[in-house]
Amino acid sequence: MNPEGTPNSDPTILTAEEARDRKQPSDSSATWSDRYVGVATLLVAICFPAIWVYAGYRGFSFNQSLSFLIDDSWCVKGVESLGSHCFGDYAALDDALAAGSLWSPELPTATPYPALAWAPSIVFVLIGRLTNSWVLGRDLFLLVLACSVLTPAIWAARGSFARRAPLTLLLIGLASAPFLVVLDRGNAIGLVVAPLLGLAISYSTGNFRRMMLFIVICSLLKPQLILLVLLFLVYKKYGYLLATVAISVATTLAGFVIFPSTFPQNIADWLTVITRYSGYQTLDSLFPYNLGVGRTLLTILDLLQVRSIFGESARADLAVWLQAHNSLLVILLLAIVTAAIMLRKPNSNPIFPLVAVLSIAVMAPGTAFSYYLALFLVPAALVLRDPKPELSTLSNRERWVGMLDAPDSGGKRAARFAKWSLVVGLGLLMAPLVVPLPSFLGLPTVAPTPGMVIGLLQVLDGPILLLLLIISVIMTAGRVERGTLRARLMGSAASS
Repeated sequence: MNPEGTPNSDPTILTAEEARDRKQPSDSSATWSDRYVGVATLLVAICFPAIWVYAGYRGFSFNQSLSFLIDDSWCVKGVESLGSHCFGDYAALDDALAAGSLWSPELPTATPYPALAWAPSIVFVLIGRLTNSWVLGRDLFLLVLACSVLTPAIWAARGSFARRAPLTLLLIGLASAPFLVVLDRGNAIGLVVAPLLGLAISYSTGNFRRMMLFIVICSLLKPQLILLVLLFLVYKKYGYLLATVAISVATTLAGFVIFPSTFPQNIADWLTVITRYSGYQTLDSLFPYNLGVGRTLLTILDLLQVRSIFGESARADLAVWLQAHNSLLVILLLAIVTAAIMLRKPNSNPIFPLVAVLSIAVMAPGTAFSYYLALFLVPAALVLRDPKPELSTLSNRERWVGMLDAPDSGGKRAARFAKWSLVVGLGLLMAPLVVPLPSFLGLPTVAPTPGMVIGLLQVLDGPILLLLLIISVIMTAGRVERGTLRARLMGSAASS
């Protein structure tokens, strides 16, 4: 507007709205959000007919092919199950409360999670008991789980709901493998998705107090997510990092006070169960598939035919070594991720440190099943929508603009390869596809449970995670030469 209040006629002067629109990619070039939508849509179009035909001819239900059997000893069939769904993890909590202890090492119901991690689930178990309806408590719990898991899809569609919601709710919601597995098992990992999204938005916009709050919430629900404090290193906020660790540890320990038995005994039993957690599933067990770093490395070596080259006994010895040294492997990967973030190249895309930290958090426990992939719904949502205000409030809402569409520094080929890898990798982690294992891979098709067949894509979930971790580390640190290494170290010291 000119001083007289009439519209400005000078075509060289852009309004604020026009300036924002100029930031958008040209119509002739697809955004990385567009590419992710295309890849994910194709995968879903392949997945559901394939699994329907395969499961039909083999006599399996959908969730048996994708997740766990109903008769897996975690729930009473016909009592704690509904149709072909077991909700085993929720049922196990009910059994543990009935036994009077959550952490007693001699009980099969012992859990490696701290007290406050189970508090939300316990509320719904108690609702079921107070109303004399186990089903009511279970259904309310599943409703809250579903809402939490769908939060990234709803957020990514916000602002252009009529256009984006159908695809977004499908691709990173109702048709995604994490949603189906989390709801099938009734696993509390789904409760982490909503606060993790809050963390990702706060991390992207540099709101450190909210980052601290959401990291504390995530770590209380799943202790290994304390590794999210590494994201403070992106901004060199060491004070926030230390404060978040201190608050998380203190709150976790304080939660044991409100549970039966004595405070020291609860903590001692919990620590005992944690040390035994990696033994809950051996590295030789194929299904349910373990995403832990040791099992992932063993899978890669199996795919490379190590068994046929060095013999069965050598493979067995390697499995024992990997299981015994899983913690060492995690520490090594953790050191690499930390170093990459400390040496982060200027203007590198912040989505890569987030993916790296999430990958190491998922692979850190000795046993991590496929429902942990629910955490990757959050970076998938960031691919579809950029949380930064200048991009998320663009007036031209007909475009998909995500975090990958922000400009990057560094080589164009490397950045393009990394973005394609992230788009395809996240699409595969979200895809609910089950393909029988070909015999030439040298992996047994039939799992220890009679009649259950493992899917190829589930076997590859661990290697895909490791590949995303490696690419994210490289894209975070960039090319480090002697001169740039010294400059970055000095810059890091100066900023601290």
